[in-house]
Amino acid sequence: KLESSDDSLDYNIYVTTERKEKIYNIEGKAVEKLLNRVNVTDRESMHYFHKQLIDMGIEKKLKGMGIQEGDTVNILDWYFEWYE
Repeated sequence: KLESSDDSLDYNIYVTTERKEKIYNIEGKAVEKLLNRVNVTDRESMHYFHKQLIDMGIEKKLKGMGIQEGDTVNILDWYFEWYE
């Protein structure tokens, strides 16, 4: 289990493995607030979501933890494949 956290941004990222698949889990108040503002079925809203991941430093932390295209990310039980 790898962990990375930033108390000033109020989120935590950790990796779990299920059936040989890494899952990058992101949790905390900051991402909860972000996800509550996003409509995951709307393209423009998803562009906003991705920009916020960059602005919050989450994308950089994920890359530092070794995330690659096609890996699974879990935010508040919403699972998606990571693509750049």
